[in-house]
Amino acid sequence: MADVPSNYLGTGDLWGYTYDEVMEVRAKWTPFGESSHEYMWQDDAACEGVDPAESFMDEAGDEQYDGMSTRTIRPKLVAVNLPRYEKFKSTYCDNCPVLERCASEAQSSDKYWSVRGGEMPTLLQLQMEKGSKIYAPAFDRSDYFEWSCPQHGREFLGWKDRKKADGTPYKAEICVRCNTLSKNPDRPR
Repeated sequence: MADVPSNYLGTGDLWGYTYDEVMEVRAKWTPFGESSHEYMWQDDAACEGVDPAESFMDEAGDEQYDGMSTRTIRPKLVAVNLPRYEKFKSTYCDNCPVLERCASEAQSSDKYWSVRGGEMPTLLQLQMEKGSKIYAPAFDRSDYFEWSCPQHGREFLGWKDRKKADGTPYKAEICVRCNTLSKNPDRPR
């Protein structure tokens, strides 16, 4: 630990941080615009700079699981994803200074696919529950797309030739897995 200079204003109480930790944050950001970017709470995250793919879970629709039945895929997904989650959590989340903020600011779609705030991703929770659907998302994807199947999202999106009541042909979006049609025949393809 560096010696704390006598003229340093925070010598009495550093709110639980060491002088070195405070200086590290100050080197990243100052309110006077001397830093290369504006300070954000993510700059203090233990996983800052880590490849985000490390926190993401494999899913049943991934290429390496093509052609496998749900019964076969589920144990493989859990065998891959559970150790990945536990390793990421113990390496980064367990000692992260912004853990609570990370969890509170993560959107449900973030929490579905990846580790956020040390919480187990919803996808992994579903993979571990027998009888749960491992393809269906646990959040509403409609914010991200104009139309998505309520059961399968856009994972199995296709197009089907249809006719309006007046006989005009159009292409309808359809979920090829369950044959659910879009309710918007006027949406251009």
